Amino acid sequence: MSFYVGVDPYDGNLSYCNNSGTNPINVKINSVRYYEIQKINSMFDEIKLYTNGNLGYVCICLDKYYSNEIRKKFIEIGTNFGFKNVEIINWETAIYLDAMSQIKYKPLNGKYYLD
Repeated sequence: MSFYVGVDPYDGNLSYCNNSGTNPINVKINSVRYYEIQKINSMFDEIKLYTNGNLGYVCICLDKYYSNEIRKKFIEIGTNFGFKNVEIINWETAIYLDAMSQIKYKPLNGKYYLD
């Protein structure tokens, strides 16, 4: 069983659940600010502890202040730790995905509605 993980490194928020997607667990971890590239390894160490080493997919939410260098490090280190996939998104995308996951309406392809 592998885990799906969502991380907000700036505030140190971690959410994870097993591959069935039920009962997500939210915990606090040490933060990694946009200038703290040296703390990425320890962040992934914490994630590995919480998931008992059962790493699946990780989605990391970063704002515009994180440079390309640190973004590449997140991907490189996450992959080296054993994650099958490492994704980086921004806050706007996170809010959109959260809203879309809660919507009950499922649009049909080719259909549109005008009010």
